[in-house]
Amino acid sequence: MVDRGLTYAAYNVVGAVVILPVVRHLTSRKDAIVAGLLAGPLAIWPALVFFICMIAFYPAIANETLPSDYLLRQLNLPIFHIIFQVMIFSALLESGAGGVHALNERIAGVWRARRGKELSARARLSIASIILIGAVFIADAVGLVNLIAQGYRVLAYAILVIFVAPLLTIGI
Repeated sequence: MVDRGLTYAAYNVVGAVVILPVVRHLTSRKDAIVAGLLAGPLAIWPALVFFICMIAFYPAIANETLPSDYLLRQLNLPIFHIIFQVMIFSALLESGAGGVHALNERIAGVWRARRGKELSARARLSIASIILIGAVFIADAVGLVNLIAQGYRVLAYAILVIFVAPLLTIGI
């Protein structure tokens, strides 16, 4: 049970990891509070509406691999499929870019601490390219649905090791 809780918590840490590079633009406590008050409802309301829509198709929707696709098929409006796919692609692009940037920042910070100089733009591009090409090959080999279903646990532990564990060592 503890393992499930830790894994679930790590899934949610990825949101913080993706957001951290832009937090530096919040210059005051007021900025942070306003951002939180806006971001909370903007994240919760779509999920709540989606959940309410899913309830209408319970129990059939419980066996679907992609519940969102099931709901869109029930509407029988292909334009919504296209719009939804564009939205999902945009969200993946945004969070993926944030994740790659967060890893790049972590590597640049270690480089700066050990070498005393900044990581070059060419090195940052190389790191991002290696991460993205590696991700494409992994997704192709495993399959996207299987990667999401099985790879999240590995991703959760990787996030804990790369981003959370170093924070826990500060001050030791």
